[in-house]
Amino acid sequence: MAQTKKATAKKTTTKKTSTKKADTKKVEKADNTEELIQRAVMAALATQKAEFEKKLEEIKNESKPAQPKRGVGNIRKFIPEDARVRIQLNIDGKFILADKRGSNFFIELNGYGDSATITFKDLKNFHGRNHTFLNRGKLIITDVVSSADITLDDVYADLNLQKLYDNDKVISPDEIELYLSDEVELDEFNEKLAKSVDIIETILEVAITLFKRSEFSDNNKMNKIREIAKMPDLFTA
Repeated sequence: MAQTKKATAKKTTTKKTSTKKADTKKVEKADNTEELIQRAVMAALATQKAEFEKKLEEIKNESKPAQPKRGVGNIRKFIPEDARVRIQLNIDGKFILADKRGSNFFIELNGYGDSATITFKDLKNFHGRNHTFLNRGKLIITDVVSSADITLDDVYADLNLQKLYDNDKVISPDEIELYLSDEVELDEFNEKLAKSVDIIETILEVAITLFKRSEFSDNNKMNKIREIAKMPDLFTA
């Protein structure tokens, strides 16, 4: 009886060991499966991310506006500091450009259409501190004189004024008087006026100045300006 009991006990011990090994294999197999699933998921996410970034880059490239070509490689041309630039007052009243630092320049413009020349260096310094006047078209650049091969387009590019002067969709600040005249059809005037938000105040001031001089009398264009300015009593005697 003792031997039989002992044998039985030994047999039972062997069964438990086998069961434990089987359970260990199941755990290892489960761990391997989870690891494989995790790797597959990570690989899929990495592929998805790469495809998303590629698509996003394509969309960005498609939405980039075409840049105007100015010379070789679209590089700004060097403008000598002593180049002379003619500026013209595009609003009525007295206007003074002065700088007590550096070259100590002082320029006085008296009324709409008055003009003077200034070195490019002084103009650039003035623009850096008072950019509103050129950006809003209250001062316009009409000519440049230099020993180097410099054009007005070069000056506009250096001062970041291309969107005002080289944009066919809006009224250029140096053509306001032209667009108020009979030379420009009403439809074209209305279309561009609505898009000329950067210089709308200047357009209004030029129109009022010309009206006072009896040089602007187009009722249809006046009505469009009244509508945009929301000033129904504008241009009344």
